[in-house]
Amino acid sequence: IQFLYFIEDTMGVSPYTIFIRQTAQNKALKGLTFQQRGQAVAKLYKALSASDKAALIKKAKAAPAITITKVPLSVIDQARAKNIPINLVKENWHSTKGHSTQARLNNIAQKAGLKVYSDSDKAALIEAALAIIKITNGLAPILGQTHASKIPVGLVAKNSTKGASTQSRPNKNAQKAGSE
Repeated sequence: IQFLYFIEDTMGVSPYTIFIRQTAQNKALKGLTFQQRGQAVAKLYKALSASDKAALIKKAKAAPAITITKVPLSVIDQARAKNIPINLVKENWHSTKGHSTQARLNNIAQKAGLKVYSDSDKAALIEAALAIIKITNGLAPILGQTHASKIPVGLVAKNSTKGASTQSRPNKNAQKAGSE
């Protein structure tokens, strides 16, 4: 069994997998439990001659590699956070090279012509939005209009030095206590 260690690097399918597929229709193994069948197939494999094992290795090299087509949920969650369409990620995930999940997602977005904002870019956009809201609220008395200065829940920037948010939500309990 020691010869199997180097096979992992050179083949997509192991010779043992090929052997299991060949024994699937073996009538002698019918009616056995899963555990008994596994033990019987292992004994048969160990009993193979060197030439039979060489033939299995040849078939394993010729067999197509098993490919994983499912994208992990953690990747899909990160793609959603970056506003990258999920179907785009699913179509391109396995063909995209990159050392990290973030690098691969950025490569997918760039190929599709999408702009992915970094956290510092998002913080700058939020600060600009806050400045516009302050200016608009300052003009409200002049124009005779009132504007709500609420920011959507997802658009709260973190202060890069302290980790605190630049926009704080009013505490509902404090409002109730103040109105009584």
